[in-house]
Formats: sequence, structure tokens, C-alpha cells
Amino acid sequence: TKLNINYETVEHAATPTTEEMMKVTGHLSGGHCKNLFCKAKKPSKTRKPDTKLWLIVALHDSKVNLKTISKNFGYKDQMRFGKEDLLKEKLGVIQGEVSPLALLNNSACDVQIALDSKMMSMERLWFHPLTMEASTGITPDDLLKYIVKSGRSYEVIDI
Repeated sequence: TKLNINYETVEHAATPTTEEMMKVTGHLSGGHCKNLFCKAKKPSKTRKPDTKLWLIVALHDSKVNLKTISKNFGYKDQMRFGKEDLLKEKLGVIQGEVSPLALLNNSACDVQIALDSKMMSMERLWFHPLTMEASTGITPDDLLKYIVKSGRSYEVIDI
């Protein structure tokens, strides 16, 4: 609200997976997103600075190839999903509640963010608002505004 972002939040039964989310929110127009919290083993050879932590956001039906993304980000080894305790420490959420809205909890700004280019043409994007018992829709432009106001940059990539 303080950022003048128009949003719509719809409450629903808990949906810890993208598949379950689509069963209850698939009727809402726009792009429904999945969010992958990942960690690289060693720093990138091409990125300076690099925190090794990523939130990768893509449309729910996009095939995310972590091997290809890791290589494109300059990592020798493939990124892995971040462990539950690291997710809780860095974004303040549990598995199933991950979304770019959780960047609010990452005051160190050490979680880097990559966005699927296909989702950026959608009218509205849907994410869990730090709970898996609701979904919040915002425009791609407002998502970018939110990310920048969170103190970080973002990368739009072809998933």
C-alpha cells in the first residue's frame, strides 16, 4: 500500500505445491508463479558481487533447468534447492510459502532474484503473500517496483 501498488488477495485452502495452488486459483486470470529458492556451491566466476543465493520466479508451467541457469550465471556446479533452515533464515518463510513478496524479510539483500521473461508479459502475476493460505495478484511492473524498493536489482532471463 505504501508503494502505491494495486493488489488483490484471495484467501483459499493451504496450497503447499504449485499443482495444488492451480486447483484452487487456476480460474484467476494472469500468470500463476512458482518460486525456487536456490543456492550455489561456490561463487560465480562471472558475477561480482555474488551471494550464491537466488530466488528464481517462473510461470507455474515453465520447465526450469537449473543446470542451464547455473551455467548461464557462471557457476561451475549446478545450483541446488536451498535447505529449509536457510530458507527460513533468509526469507522468513517455509517451503510452500516462497515468493518475491518474502524479500521483505531479507534485510541483508543477499538473495538475488531472477524472473522468467515469459511472465513479464502477463496482465497479473499471482504469488503467495507469505502464507500458503492466500494468493496475491500484482502487475509485472508493480512486481519490479517492489523488488527495487526492497533494495536489490533483478534479472529477467529466458527460462
